[in-house]
Amino acid sequence: MTAAQAKEMYKTIGTYTTKTTSNKDRNENIRLASNALNGKILNPGEEFSFNDTTGARTTEKGYKPAGAYVNGVLVEEPGGGVCQVSSTLYNAVIFSGLKTTERHAHSYEPAM
Repeated sequence: MTAAQAKEMYKTIGTYTTKTTSNKDRNENIRLASNALNGKILNPGEEFSFNDTTGARTTEKGYKPAGAYVNGVLVEEPGGGVCQVSSTLYNAVIFSGLKTTERHAHSYEPAM
């Protein structure tokens, strides 16, 4: 089934929205991670992994250094900001009523 066919056959069951910042590198990382998710179709019983779907955040894949939390410390590393994509997706899943099987959060709630 294609993404277009899925859109015709099924309805949206959960959404969540966050706003990006003016940091162009962080926004590029968000765009790359979002593009990796776009059109992803899960079959019944299939488990989704954000990290498997988006892959490694490397400069070779176009990810830019931006603020990221590592062990509770803000550092600059390729892919900084991608956590916003995973957090936004997670909240959409929660609002959809789907079951989550595993989740790893930041060591504390980052300010956006």
